[in-house]
Amino acid sequence: MKSTKMVKPNRNSSLELLRIIAMFMIVFYHLILFFVEPIDSNPVYKAIQIPIHIGVILFVLISGYFGIRPSFRGFFRILCVVSVFYLPLRLWYVYNTGMGGMAMLDSFHVLSKTPYWFVRTYLCLYLVSPLINKVLKDISIKERLYYIFSFVVISVYLGMLQCDISLIDGKNLSNFVLIYIIGDTISKEKYRFAGVSNSVFITVFLLLNVILIAAYTISSPSNRALMDFIWNWSFPYYSPLLLVSSILFFIPFTRFTFRSRVINTFAGSVFSVYIIHHQPYILDVILRPIAVSLYQMSDGDVFQCIVSNIFFAIIVLIVCIMIDKLFSPIFRILDHVGKILSGFLLKAEIFFANAFKVNR
Repeated sequence: MKSTKMVKPNRNSSLELLRIIAMFMIVFYHLILFFVEPIDSNPVYKAIQIPIHIGVILFVLISGYFGIRPSFRGFFRILCVVSVFYLPLRLWYVYNTGMGGMAMLDSFHVLSKTPYWFVRTYLCLYLVSPLINKVLKDISIKERLYYIFSFVVISVYLGMLQCDISLIDGKNLSNFVLIYIIGDTISKEKYRFAGVSNSVFITVFLLLNVILIAAYTISSPSNRALMDFIWNWSFPYYSPLLLVSSILFFIPFTRFTFRSRVINTFAGSVFSVYIIHHQPYILDVILRPIAVSLYQMSDGDVFQCIVSNIFFAIIVLIVCIMIDKLFSPIFRILDHVGKILSGFLLKAEIFFANAFKVNR
């Protein structure tokens, strides 16, 4: 994900469009997961989450494809976006509910004590990316395959066995490193599958997910063991079929090039979309009543409910982008502050480096 003003206007818009699509998938997934599925046990609502669960993986694949270039200024941007869109509403909620001073203090832990698990895990990847980039630079395909295989064993094999609590669901640094390496490998080795057309990737993606949705829906509720098997192999972030599905969807976007200032500008707000719509107060007070009303209006029609929530997810996406753009003057000021702080840190680093040389 990219925070405000982090996407250059002249950047290739195909992967910026993919960021927007991936965020739409995340918003739509949250609407179904949080508001529709809890009030309707129809297996279709569960099954439909499988193909749209690739949103987070797509963001990490994009990061691996381009390569993360960490900096204090970039870290400060992420911190500012989370603070601006999470902290005020959280403090207002704590104050009005009388939760006490400790809860008020905890609210300022905007990176560690928030519902944004992706931000925490991505920041871990962000911080260790220099080491990963150094390892991946100028290595052979044999070495790449070794690293991918090693992390597949850790994240996929051990994750699916659920023998280590830190690997459950794939929401961990190990799995993000695996996806990052795959993204980098697609970027560096894409000539190896240049002969495979986009239609092949798209067709296999569609067939795979249609089969998974149909198999999960048909097997419910009579064959619980088959349902669990399909779910474990295709839904958690460590699941092999979800990784394959993400790669199939991702590769076609790396094949074509076009430039759109509008798309690039909108893509610069997708990180804010995630923070705004996933804010607990926004979820419960604004999004929940609307999503529940859409479900009730569908009168049990699954197709109508899904379509109405697709349109609602698009509206949420657009509104959150507009909110981010309204806050752009604030982010420009904060970015300038980050630039100044980054300069101070650089000077301090040079000073201590020179002092260390003198002492030696």
